[in-house]
Amino acid sequence: MYKGQLLLSESCTDLSGLSAVDVVTGEELWSGWDAPAAAQPAGNCTAINEAASSIFFGCRCHARAHRHGAETDGAAAASGSGGSSSAGSGGSSGSSSSRKQPATAAGAWDSPTADDGAHAPNAACMYALSSSSGKLRWVLPLLGNATFPEGAQQGGMGPVLTGNLAIFLATDRVIGVNLLSGKLRWTLQLPRGEVLRSTELPVVDSDSEVVVIAAAVQGSNKTGLSGVSLREGRLLWHRTVNGTLQRGELQSSQGPLSLGLQRLTLAGGRVFVEACRGSRCCLRALNVTTGKQKWGMCLDAVQGDDATHPHAQFAIWFITLLTIVSIALLVLGAGLVYIQRW
Repeated sequence: MYKGQLLLSESCTDLSGLSAVDVVTGEELWSGWDAPAAAQPAGNCTAINEAASSIFFGCRCHARAHRHGAETDGAAAASGSGGSSSAGSGGSSGSSSSRKQPATAAGAWDSPTADDGAHAPNAACMYALSSSSGKLRWVLPLLGNATFPEGAQQGGMGPVLTGNLAIFLATDRVIGVNLLSGKLRWTLQLPRGEVLRSTELPVVDSDSEVVVIAAAVQGSNKTGLSGVSLREGRLLWHRTVNGTLQRGELQSSQGPLSLGLQRLTLAGGRVFVEACRGSRCCLRALNVTTGKQKWGMCLDAVQGDDATHPHAQFAIWFITLLTIVSIALLVLGAGLVYIQRW
């Protein structure tokens, strides 16, 4: 919902049937949007986020670079009915784990040919629409094998909007785009073997201009954490923790800190991370700009101490049943005594 508008989609994976409804009157404000023929969405869409009278999202799409020798893993920009833009590359990645993608010039792509139509989508497209009319402001296709995390739309993972930057989260990379012009600012490749999941939402520290991203390490029960510069798209720090991230509550009765922990939570220049591996759960506080651990604590759940453990569940049921039987016997005994006295 954005400024009294409720955005509705006909599909849980595609946003081609998008419409806006007034939340007070229920009146349909606009229905459908003018997706360009050169960048038709083809599912695998993200959730929608809103800013600056625009809505932003990404989808897999069909796009075709027709200029001879054009890069196949770059970006190209097209003008929409709401404005125009051209592609541009951002700041240096500055890390062996990051990679600045080559960009093709605006107009170096076109709609798929008849032969291309039979093939799978070949690009990840990022869109900006006017929230008042649904008209296209800009679209930026990233040609190549980039995809958005499965279930991103249902899981609420959309572009992260901060200042004049829209950060799109692909499965294996992070993309910074100027949210007003649609120009590519930077791209950052995740460390090898790490993939973004729709359940791992990043957090942004506007003061230090850092976004912290959590990714699953394939083939292991570990999570990779990365601090990325918003200005340059540079990897500032990276560390790996054992286990998968959890949701929970963190409260303090002796200070101002009282917050519900998401998988990543930001407060006081620190990012709080809770990860569990087996019966061992650890909560860490990391410096958001350096990734250095400020403090950490771990707890081991012994069989019978964890209420979710099968042994504990059996014990709970057994004790409950024993209590019920004891109460029943007491009531029956009291009844017999009363009858004998009567």
